[in-house]
Amino acid sequence: LEELLDLQATRKGDPKAAIERVTETASRLLRSARASVWRFDAADDAIHCLDLYVARDRKHTSGTTIRAADVPMYFAAAKEGKLIAAHDAYR
Repeated sequence: LEELLDLQATRKGDPKAAIERVTETASRLLRSARASVWRFDAADDAIHCLDLYVARDRKHTSGTTIRAADVPMYFAAAKEGKLIAAHDAYR
């Protein structure tokens, strides 16, 4: 947590670099192959990937959009604050 709180990128006003640091750190600490940060659009009918980090490749990507119309149960669960297992996202 200390590592995340002391983000140079955040203090320098570089949100992209800060988000990349968050996903890298989360992946490492959770021993996860991937970590990502998503944001709802203004209408709450889609989410946009701000950063997806793949640990094996040490690669960041972004830009994917998932629409509520394509996965309505996922969006309903997210709006209720329910935990969603990634392998169940399309159910």
